[in-house]
Amino acid sequence: ELKKLIAGCGRSKALDVTNRLECKSAHRKEFCKLSGQSVCVIGAGPVGLRCAVELAMCGASVVVVEQRRSFTRANILKLWPFLVNDLSGLGAKIFFPQYCTGGLMHIGTRRLQQILLKDALLLGVEVHYGLQFHTLIKPNKAAGRPKWSLSLGPMVGRDGKPRDSPELHTAAVAEAHQLGTRGFDSIFVGIGQQAPVETELPNGKSRLSFPPIVEGSEAPIFELKKVQY
Repeated sequence: ELKKLIAGCGRSKALDVTNRLECKSAHRKEFCKLSGQSVCVIGAGPVGLRCAVELAMCGASVVVVEQRRSFTRANILKLWPFLVNDLSGLGAKIFFPQYCTGGLMHIGTRRLQQILLKDALLLGVEVHYGLQFHTLIKPNKAAGRPKWSLSLGPMVGRDGKPRDSPELHTAAVAEAHQLGTRGFDSIFVGIGQQAPVETELPNGKSRLSFPPIVEGSEAPIFELKKVQY
């Protein structure tokens, strides 16, 4: 249906990328057991978005949650040859014709996020921005929660005041509540996405720390902080 819609709009570039993604998905049939699995990726950085794309190509139903409302990272990344090929297979050259021209194997983080976001959306990934991740909620079958769920909230500063406008803040509260009622089979958490906890020190200063995402090894939780892309 998406291909028909794209073809009807005359968007040949989007159709070309969609065909590429379908071809890559066809080579992942051995992972079809992910079909029907609900997965949440917390963090829409390059690693989080590439993870979401891969999970979607393997048949999972993917939701991405990101605390920032725009791509603001301006640093330049060096790409290894296998990454250049990987992104080319995902249509990077179609989205960004200047991609790795003249032997320069570099790309801006923001541009990389834009490319991967387009791939994710073409694969049906659901993306939510402006939501801060707090913690995970364990399954409780007695309470009608057979799967893992998330505790989310709108973005607030260290002073507790909302960072968004009143309209966006109200919408984020409703969106966080709606996502909090959904269950997930697996959750991938990117570095820096968890809301920090402020602790007062004896000298009067304060320290920010990130508590464990969840206790115990039985949780289907995967931290992306050790993954390089």
